[in-house]
Amino acid sequence: MKNNVGLWIDKTRAFLVYIAENEIGIKTIKSNIDKMSKGRRGSILSASFTGQTGADSDLKDVTSSALLERFYEKIYRGIKNAKSVFIFGPGETKCELTTYIEKQCTVKLVREVETVDIMSDRQIIAKVSKYFKNQGFNQ
Repeated sequence: MKNNVGLWIDKTRAFLVYIAENEIGIKTIKSNIDKMSKGRRGSILSASFTGQTGADSDLKDVTSSALLERFYEKIYRGIKNAKSVFIFGPGETKCELTTYIEKQCTVKLVREVETVDIMSDRQIIAKVSKYFKNQGFNQ
């Protein structure tokens, strides 16, 4: 049986809520972007290219892009068999993910994208439950 999936996302994590026949499951996927941006002593980001203008910044951009690509792939694997997906969150990450999904999927999977502020896990679950109930999707 296919689930409806609601997903709150920002650049650091995605919180997925699976709903099927009045059962709810949750999963959190982390991007590791926050760890990369802080850098670690002795890491490639803080030790290499320190004397080269712009090279450290370029390396961070490439690494950040690679981490985001892996992040989106993990999320896609978690939702690709869903009946429908509702994506919401702050910032542009939700739109970037939607574009990624549209490139991977031949059917329209994402039903709606909405901008919201940071929410608690309980608020996310309540919003997803309400969304699919209001949309008339079979749960």
